[in-house]
Amino acid sequence: MTGNCGICDGECNHFISLLGVHICRECEQDIVNSDIGDIKYQYYKSVIKKLWIDYIIQFSQKV
Repeated sequence: MTGNCGICDGECNHFISLLGVHICRECEQDIVNSDIGDIKYQYYKSVIKKLWIDYIIQFSQKV
């Protein structure tokens, strides 16, 4: 199974799924290894926050 990463938009063959969105192994490792003070940490935090918001909106429209 392949798809595009919801963070970097690159094609990924190995990924995790978070709220129905594929996250490639490279982005996953980058997220896990980012320090809180790193600008990348803030970026990933905002991207994951947007995933949550999109998921909540999608879920609330089904109810």
